[in-house]
Amino acid sequence: MKKLATFATLVVAAAVMFTALPSCSDDDTNNNNNNNNTTSKIYVQLKANAQYVFKRQDLDSNSVPIASTTRNYTVVLKGNGGLIQGAYNDWFYRIGTDAGTLEKDTLLVRTETGSASGASFTRSVQVYGFSNEVLKSFSDLVTSQFGGTPPNIPGPTWDILAMYQDESGNAYDVGKEWIIGNPSGEQMSFNIGGFPITITVMIKGRLDSKTETLTMGSTTIKAWKTTVTITATLPLGSPIVITMSAWFSDNPDGQVKILQNSAKFVVPVVGTTIPLPGEIQELTSYVE
Repeated sequence: MKKLATFATLVVAAAVMFTALPSCSDDDTNNNNNNNNTTSKIYVQLKANAQYVFKRQDLDSNSVPIASTTRNYTVVLKGNGGLIQGAYNDWFYRIGTDAGTLEKDTLLVRTETGSASGASFTRSVQVYGFSNEVLKSFSDLVTSQFGGTPPNIPGPTWDILAMYQDESGNAYDVGKEWIIGNPSGEQMSFNIGGFPITITVMIKGRLDSKTETLTMGSTTIKAWKTTVTITATLPLGSPIVITMSAWFSDNPDGQVKILQNSAKFVVPVVGTTIPLPGEIQELTSYVE
């Protein structure tokens, strides 16, 4: 994973990992064991060489899309060549390219699958090093603004970014929550303006809906929505809260929309405000 400059760009980069999920091509009529978008199960299949094109837009401070920033964002999914990462060898490289800047980003993604009564289903979607990169980018943001020595942070692990069903294939109820990373939140110590400050970063996931309806051109898509919330709590002032929502479908297979809302980082003691701009991505085409 490449190093990211700010807390906001980290969330965007982590968010786009959802675009790694593959889908059927326009002329593919084989559902491949899919369940036609019922709310009881979802089965998202990863496939090497799947390609996605999204409409990507920056958001203003009120989380409204900025039309002048519209550009394509293309994602290609690649196999791992049999390499083992964190005890798994069923993961994929997700390589994204922003048409506006030509910058590329790479994430490692996998799905945790199960089977019951002859039907397959997706239990969760995971990204390697998500919480580690959130903490690293938050540390970089603070130290780049105020200097000092960055704190030690835990190493990368496979983190659950979306959770849908249990081992038996029973869908979790809407409102299901889980912790990503340290269950107590990660405490990070800094020196800001000569004052020692400890910031606690908590990352949580939530299943928001199993009945969302979206449109792609003339096509109506049913999707499941999950939201990741990153909260940084400071000794003084209001906490920093960044939310990232992703919509998944299994017809077509994959992520069809993602939204990371804008936020701001109000630094206590020195009174500095750092804007954290958001972003939205919507699927416009897919092929495998």
